[in-house]
Amino acid sequence: MSSFLDYVEIYLKSGTGGNGAIAFLREALNPKGGPAGGNGGSGGDVIIRSDKNIRSLYRFKYIHHLKAENGKHGGNNNKSGGTGKNLVITIPVGTVIYDEEKKLIYDFKYDNETIVLLKGGRGGLGNNVFKSSTRQHPRFALKGELGNEKKYIFELKILADIAIVGFPNAGKSTLISHVSNAKPKIADYPFTTLTPHQGIVFLENGMDYVIADIPGLIEGAHIGKGLGYKFLKHIERCRVVLYLLDPTNQELGDVKKQYDNLRYELAHYKKELVLNPYLIAVNKIDRLEKEIIEQIKDQFGEEIFFVSARERLNLKPLIYKLGDILKSKPVEVEKTNIKKEIYEIEPDIGSIDRLDRNKYIIKGKIVRMIDQIDFNQSDALYYFQRFLKKKGIDKILKKNGIQDGDIIIIADHKFTYYDEE
Repeated sequence: MSSFLDYVEIYLKSGTGGNGAIAFLREALNPKGGPAGGNGGSGGDVIIRSDKNIRSLYRFKYIHHLKAENGKHGGNNNKSGGTGKNLVITIPVGTVIYDEEKKLIYDFKYDNETIVLLKGGRGGLGNNVFKSSTRQHPRFALKGELGNEKKYIFELKILADIAIVGFPNAGKSTLISHVSNAKPKIADYPFTTLTPHQGIVFLENGMDYVIADIPGLIEGAHIGKGLGYKFLKHIERCRVVLYLLDPTNQELGDVKKQYDNLRYELAHYKKELVLNPYLIAVNKIDRLEKEIIEQIKDQFGEEIFFVSARERLNLKPLIYKLGDILKSKPVEVEKTNIKKEIYEIEPDIGSIDRLDRNKYIIKGKIVRMIDQIDFNQSDALYYFQRFLKKKGIDKILKKNGIQDGDIIIIADHKFTYYDEE
């Protein structure tokens, strides 16, 4: 079974914040005591980090839900709860993250890039925070904010300098096994690789580069035939394309037709793929007569390399020529230690809509804020009213014509509005 996997869907959730505590400091001279409920700790974040030593998403093959640790609850004597442990996920360089709607979230192009994908929920506040001159013994605390939860798509597009492209059984796996340190499984019977392989080519002049064999394409790959999309996407990041042609495969036609068909598939998948530098190599020359080789040369008006991957003929000139092409196309300087916070910051008030004559619905981050309030607590409504004023929601509702007795809807909660002024 192959350990290569390049597409997974994962539900990720950051940690929920710990609840704030309701507690009172008991003193001999003051039995009621003052508020002493500690704050809850924040939930852990979901962090994604790229690692050049990881080659596949295979570790997620049977893992579809991952969650950061919740924050700890606050305690008595103003004791704060601990912060939840972050969930750190390492992925291969070359991984692209999308949301459920296929919107690009982040593209990992370099080693050790770190992003905060989902922020953990804030810890709830203990009743000590709500003490005031008018309310000396508040019986109210906030629950922890719920963690963020979302499904993401992780798609790996391999990063290589050279992409070997050819139809099935052209000899790509044999070639890469003889010019690099890659060791793909190779069979003598009709066989095509089902997963890409990467290897490093080491030249005697001190240069090295990464080469990848792209699993055999078939006609119609650009519209998804075979596993077209699955394979073609891996060519997108490669700097140079090596077209490997098989003159012994009569079903595919002559090598010029093979070359034209391969270019057609690449161009119709993404036009940019045929604009990159390329090289043409005809494999299996150990099976060809000299006259056939001369005929093939006449078909092309450009430089062609004739090789035998199996017999290791003319491979050295080929890999050095590929190195020369790479030198002529400098790569962007590699970046490391990139750290970003890219989670979406939702506005407190997304919108206030009037449903009918006396009903208003409020959307936005306020929904998550309301979930932090336990309305069974005796002072909860008082602090909720203060919250509406503090966020300016009260003024906005008045501008929209709200009257006493009208209904405010926030998520699953319904409140009857009364103006305190």
